[in-house]
Amino acid sequence: MSNKKIIHAYGTVIIQESCMISILNEGVNVSTESYQILTTIAQKQFKEKNFVYISLRKKAYSVNPLIYPNMSNIKNLVGFAVVYNDTTIIDNTEVEKLFIGLPFEVFNNLNNAIKWANKTAYLPKRKNAN
Repeated sequence: MSNKKIIHAYGTVIIQESCMISILNEGVNVSTESYQILTTIAQKQFKEKNFVYISLRKKAYSVNPLIYPNMSNIKNLVGFAVVYNDTTIIDNTEVEKLFIGLPFEVFNNLNNAIKWANKTAYLPKRKNAN
């Protein structure tokens, strides 16, 4: 699978072999509606193949934490990563880890997140130990 870019109302998604990289627009509130768009993209692009969701956080936006438990119910989603440029995002990820229920890593470099995703996508799905 080659890289594929999908632009939607809330931002941009880049599909790679084993990961879905999401770059959300400034000021977006990630709610059930935006979550459904991302889920639909994932189901269409990965079907039954395991993948990792990478949140590339370039801009400020808010997330309703109640959507996170739903993410761990996506049967072929096996990991969640955050790539940040702002140290305040690290603090938020500690809270997010409590809700995700999947292996969760934080990176300051997209290439490292993709390397982790490529390894993680080939592992059986497991719950986060955090």
